[in-house]
Amino acid sequence: MSTKISSARPLDMPLATWIANLHADLDAKIAAAEAKLAKKTAPAVPEKAEKPKKTKKVKVEEPKTPEKVQPVAEAPKAPKKVKVEDDKRIKRMSPTLTKQLTTIFQDAKKEFKKEHGAEFAKYVNDLTKVMFEAKNLADHMRDFAATIPELKEPEAVPDEDMTEVTFENVKYVVGDISKRVYVADEEKGDTFVGFLGIGKFKTMTV
Repeated sequence: MSTKISSARPLDMPLATWIANLHADLDAKIAAAEAKLAKKTAPAVPEKAEKPKKTKKVKVEEPKTPEKVQPVAEAPKAPKKVKVEDDKRIKRMSPTLTKQLTTIFQDAKKEFKKEHGAEFAKYVNDLTKVMFEAKNLADHMRDFAATIPELKEPEAVPDEDMTEVTFENVKYVVGDISKRVYVADEEKGDTFVGFLGIGKFKTMTV
């Protein structure tokens, strides 16, 4: 590497000495520059780490074993309300039921009265489930009719006068005293079928 010499050589200094001094000065500058560069690139020396401060030991209290808590007796639950279903089989005697019961009374030759409807409804509603389901309603009507005393039929009066009546397009004759009703038939004779004002002939008038 060539070095430019800018300083003038003193006249009284030999050339060799002057050149040696320049090299020495140059080496010194180079060494100073390298030292400066090395200082910049050298890793930073960590500062002396502070010793961690001693922490006070905190006494940790052990958790106390909880005392056994006596279980609180639960209040008895209120019983659930049970919906009671109305198990009446007959709540009221409809016209249809009344007509069916009247017919069965007539077949049994018994007088049907208005109060018999309510009595039959009670009779059916008082039956056990097994007894009720064992028969149909018509059979229960027949069983009920069997509990009603038979109508005491007036005996025929010999030689009583008979009155002819047409009722529901059928010709009948009715005893004036006994009120017995007969189907009039000249060939087969009169056939007894009931009583005036009772059952089938309840609305019959003479």
